[in-house]
Amino acid sequence: MAGFRETLSRMQIQKNVIESFKVVDLFQTSQKCIFTFDTINKTENGEVIKNDNKHIVTFDAIADYQSYGNKIFSSSIQLNQERFYCKDSLITTISFDNIPLLRYEVTISNMCCGKKSNFYRMILPLEKDIDLCRLFDNYSFCFNEMGWSIELIKTYIEGREFHIFILSNKGKKYIFLDCMATIDYEKFYDHCVCILCSLGILTGYFIENECFIISSNDSDFSTILYKEFRPLRESKFAIYKILPDNPYNFFPSNEAKNKYNLMAHIPSDIFTKLVNKTNLSLTLENSLFIFLESLSYPLDTQPACLSVVLEGLCNYVRGENEKAFKPIPNKTKANKLKEEMYNLLDAYQSEFAIDGRAIVEKRINDINSPTNRSKFEKAIELLGLKLKNYEKEALMNRNTFLHCTEELKTDFIIMKKDSPEYLKLFFASQVLIRLLYKMILKIIGYEGNIVNILKYNEDSFVSIKNEPMLIRI
Repeated sequence: MAGFRETLSRMQIQKNVIESFKVVDLFQTSQKCIFTFDTINKTENGEVIKNDNKHIVTFDAIADYQSYGNKIFSSSIQLNQERFYCKDSLITTISFDNIPLLRYEVTISNMCCGKKSNFYRMILPLEKDIDLCRLFDNYSFCFNEMGWSIELIKTYIEGREFHIFILSNKGKKYIFLDCMATIDYEKFYDHCVCILCSLGILTGYFIENECFIISSNDSDFSTILYKEFRPLRESKFAIYKILPDNPYNFFPSNEAKNKYNLMAHIPSDIFTKLVNKTNLSLTLENSLFIFLESLSYPLDTQPACLSVVLEGLCNYVRGENEKAFKPIPNKTKANKLKEEMYNLLDAYQSEFAIDGRAIVEKRINDINSPTNRSKFEKAIELLGLKLKNYEKEALMNRNTFLHCTEELKTDFIIMKKDSPEYLKLFFASQVLIRLLYKMILKIIGYEGNIVNILKYNEDSFVSIKNEPMLIRI
């Protein structure tokens, strides 16, 4: 492992982070919060909510939004019968005293978002450790004024270089996402979401919760032009990681030192492909979000959500290989077949029930569309995956999961005697999770080992008795 890493070309990069951490400290200790305007007209009503030393403000006020020029917004806020005008500004800072709801003071930032591009940095507190250098093949050394060096990962979106690295401040770790080129605020935020979603797929940890965003007029971030605190949804945690990055998690100590060759290493171009595919396809992005959400769902609802993800991923593969999904690839011949089948309907006109002809016509119209089952099987085939019998069974059970019927087909599952019924559902859910991970990794061209979560989480099933802990895809 050490020898492998030493052969990598590592570029040394200097990072200015002291001023950035001052911004984090400011928001964590002050009674201020950021309200971000949208391009959508709406009304915001609410109250002051205190959470530890932080204040999250949803106004007891009315905010009206109007578009102004080229994505610049002219807005006004009414607080305590007074109206404050915010021209050419996307961001407004709301500060308040210790007596809630008595007096609000509005100050306008000099940041003009939308038209003017800047360099942006996003900082998110980490609720659990992630080890980027174990997972990724290529990284650079990153130095900062605090005297520390860490590993930095690079990726690219729409030609812009993004840096991802982790630093500690006052005993707490933070992940940094820097855009090394000028970019609009909203585009920067959307790209960061794609990066975090992609990291969530690879690490089992979708980092959200809260974030701090700063901007600068240069990529050194030495001078802060603008700062924002943004509360997010709760982070998502999987109970396992699909990619092995530490052999001591899977093998005894005396074997682990010789098993580093089985660990997963993500090339930077593979990660970049995942980020960009997520950025370009709403179908794939939505599928990944639902997948990450469902990994934290209880067992009784998880398989249904996973089945939705399965359909989303198959639709994505179908969109990239449309002709391969047609039973009759030649469109002209397919239309001729439909025409001849329509001509037969007149001869059977007297045989149709009420609305019967319309039903048959609809099926004829869909004659060149694959069934759901054949669509799933074709998508998996195109990705180069071969299904085991119990994986085919999981596909067949998709409707069972979606329609919440109690009966679950488990012909290929033989469990230990007296195992509770929920283990059947658990097994089916784990099969789907592993299959979905394999599909996602194949979509981005990954070749390597993954964790056999069926074996790792529960080895009581006879059907997986002889399977290894790590499998190659």
